[in-house]
Amino acid sequence: VDLPHYAFQHTRYWLKPQTTTANANTLGLNATGHPLLGAGVDIADGQGTLLTGRLSTHTHPWLADHAVWGSTLVPGTGLLEMALRAGQEVHCPHVAELTLAAPLVLSERGGVLIQVRVGPPDDNGDRGITIHSRPDTDEEEAGSWLVNATGTLSETGSRTGESAVGDLSAWPPKEATEIDITGAYDRLTEYGYAYGTAFRNLRRVWRATDGAVLAEVTLPEESGAEAGKYILHPALLDAALHPMLPGMASEGDENTRLPFSWSGIRVFSPEASSLRVRLEISGAETDSPVLALTATDPTGAPVLSVDSLALRTLDRSALSQKSDLLRNALFHVDWQPFDTGSERADSEATGAWAVLGAPPAGLLDGAVREVAVHPDLDSLRAASDAEGAPAVVLLPVPHQDEYGDDTPARVSSALNDLRSLICAWLADDRFEKTRLVVLTEDGVAAGGGSPSDLVAASAWGLVRSAQNENSDRIALVDIANGNRDPLALLAGVLASDEPQAAVRDDSVLVPRMAKAVTGKDEGTAAQARWDQGTVVVTGATGLLGSLITHHLATNHGARHFLLLSRSGNKAPGATELLTRLEATGATAELLACDAADRTALAAALDTIPDHRPLSAVVHTAGTVDDALFTNLTETQLTQVLRPKVDAAWNLHELTRDKNLNAFILYSSLAGILGNRGQANYAAGNAFLDALAQHRHTQGLPALSLAWGLWEEESSITSGLTDVDRSRLARSGLLPLSEDDAMALFDAGPGTGHSVLAITRIDTAALSAQSSLPSVVLRGLVRRPARTAVAQSGPPLAERLAGLAPEDRERALTDLVRAFVASVLGYSDVGSVDPDRAFQELGFDSLSSMELRDRINKETGLRLPATVVFDYPSSQALATYLIDQVEVKEPGAGSAPVLGDLERLKERIDSTGAAFDADLRRQVTDQLNRILDAVRDETTDDDLASASDEELFAFIDGAE
Repeated sequence: VDLPHYAFQHTRYWLKPQTTTANANTLGLNATGHPLLGAGVDIADGQGTLLTGRLSTHTHPWLADHAVWGSTLVPGTGLLEMALRAGQEVHCPHVAELTLAAPLVLSERGGVLIQVRVGPPDDNGDRGITIHSRPDTDEEEAGSWLVNATGTLSETGSRTGESAVGDLSAWPPKEATEIDITGAYDRLTEYGYAYGTAFRNLRRVWRATDGAVLAEVTLPEESGAEAGKYILHPALLDAALHPMLPGMASEGDENTRLPFSWSGIRVFSPEASSLRVRLEISGAETDSPVLALTATDPTGAPVLSVDSLALRTLDRSALSQKSDLLRNALFHVDWQPFDTGSERADSEATGAWAVLGAPPAGLLDGAVREVAVHPDLDSLRAASDAEGAPAVVLLPVPHQDEYGDDTPARVSSALNDLRSLICAWLADDRFEKTRLVVLTEDGVAAGGGSPSDLVAASAWGLVRSAQNENSDRIALVDIANGNRDPLALLAGVLASDEPQAAVRDDSVLVPRMAKAVTGKDEGTAAQARWDQGTVVVTGATGLLGSLITHHLATNHGARHFLLLSRSGNKAPGATELLTRLEATGATAELLACDAADRTALAAALDTIPDHRPLSAVVHTAGTVDDALFTNLTETQLTQVLRPKVDAAWNLHELTRDKNLNAFILYSSLAGILGNRGQANYAAGNAFLDALAQHRHTQGLPALSLAWGLWEEESSITSGLTDVDRSRLARSGLLPLSEDDAMALFDAGPGTGHSVLAITRIDTAALSAQSSLPSVVLRGLVRRPARTAVAQSGPPLAERLAGLAPEDRERALTDLVRAFVASVLGYSDVGSVDPDRAFQELGFDSLSSMELRDRINKETGLRLPATVVFDYPSSQALATYLIDQVEVKEPGAGSAPVLGDLERLKERIDSTGAAFDADLRRQVTDQLNRILDAVRDETTDDDLASASDEELFAFIDGAE
């Protein structure tokens, strides 16, 4: 059978079945048999009992039918069911009280872990109970456990017994007036409720002469079959509360309310699938009405009594603030200690070092290593021609820490000089095996400080992109003023696989993305009063600017805006934006102004009237002009920096003496990750991040939001192709919807960080990658330790050596085709025609670079990015690789004999323990005869007298 030479491609189209892989008892737990809480355990110190479970819309699909304002919630009756089941476990079957602290929100993409803890009994036999939840994730930081409910369980319950339920055997009661609820569930959507079939269980409703509300609720057939597994199915009890929903039995009530506090709950007959319900309502005209609820089965037998249930109007922001979105889309850069002591010493760490340019003060003082200093690249080239290229070259970025009106020009000039020098370096074959270390001073916020050098901070964005485009050739290290002999620590960094680091005192720190926790700094969150004074928004007519303007008007009460745009009223969408703002009651003036023009910006700010002074700034302006680092021109760099660096600095200086509530900068994840093909954009956004940190240390309000990709197309993302979006999806960085982005905008100040990375991340996709888009993402990926053998098969050269020469080209062609299919997002390598040009398949400069990187990793070569253009098809590239990959050919003369011996060794190894004494003796005799045939006077005489074990050891060592 003619099998392909690439790994088989598998595509599964069926839903993955839910299976149980472990029995609770085998894990030391007690199986409960309950659908929500599957296992429990008594705490060893006698301080209570813990029950656990996992919920998701996949394992409990009926929960997906309970959504409020776009969020899937476990109903409050579900939390009550957990409390009742926990009470059964500890012989306290009655819930004296249960107060809901936070909605239990289910993710669309994962599950939620549940812990129900019951404390020890008090003097009355009552027990405290808490219900916690946390997203089920493989990440190291899943976030803290969230308290969803607290309460008390009781042995005896309330004093009321079954008689309190009343007689509902005559049904419906006489003189009760039926209420028409036809179409009521469909009308609930305008109030935020989205109930699916599993929760549409209210069948009929009446109003009694005494004002009580009566109802019939019945589970659908598929849910009714499951009722016996619950004490009281949450969807059934939830439906008993539906008469209180807008448009049901309530009159004129349009509030979205949820259960808040239960008390006095007794269940007399569990496992019901149909109920007759009586609701007595007090305080209906208030924000928190209270219900007393009794229920029977269809025969009138008591099932449930609830002394009181307080309802509370839902705070919509609570849904987003407690959802997994905020747990998994807000990040900050955490500089973590890195131990260089255990790193290996390779040629980079031990070979010759040099400095290109003026070394920072004190860098070489007292250094034990001899380091040559070269004033320019020509000097270094000459020395390399004479003595050989050094292993490491340090390239210091001149330190700057004083800034004024000329700051934007200085940043632009310094970055262009750095770009030009690195490009010349990369183009010089002399330095192909030399590591370039771009050295900055006080350019990153490592070790608790903030960048004092804004040029150096911008350089980090620029060089991060250069790093990602030129793997293993460039390192990026920041030192602090006064570091003692950082060269020794630098050697440890370069011997590791850490391409970015900061040296602080006697330690090394490396950047890692970490989750930012909301609610850390309520004081910071409270500062942003958008309803006071005038809000300035730059780039106001773009997608991001118009969206935040409308959001501030509708959700934060902002009443007055000064909107700045380079095209002013002539910009597309300008009229629509002003109309939408007017509809909210806000006033807005839209001016044609380039914020990068200091004079024009000052004049625009002067138009703000004194009676509503400037109170907040949101800077969203930006542009892109992408190119690979080595193709980036000075014009492209300057034009992209202008709306970022120039405009932000102007806003900073012209408003720093104002009493602002907020100063928000729209940055990009590109500055933190160093996107390929966006070195100019990365540099500009790295400046914004540093500026926010700089303002923060001066006591000025500042927050830089480093956004990832948005779902909605903007002027910045309009050029993305299908290949680009496929690449982004594989990278694990997922796009944000407008609603999600605004929820994250609102939550940002509450984290207490001055710089936030905002993006949804698919950690499973990240973990599946052989290499991450950026070293900064390593903190979000947990990879199990594996041996080198488990990580990969034999090297490519060995695999090719095992093939006949005529088969090697075909094997390499199939390998290249498999890589091409992966880069382009094809599910089947058969879709790649080996003779079709890469450009026709949809390759651009970035996908060409990705293909080059995959081939380099597989072959151990260091191919240039242009190789895909020089050999423009899978077949052509494979033919080129045949001459580049070093394969151990058997050749002529004695080489075939060596091959035969290698195969003999493999045969002996495979026989292993099967050797008996007789076979071992025969093999040894044969080996001795072979040795006699090749022995000469140079052969060690000890071989002739070698024992069996020594001969086998000799074979094992002759590799």
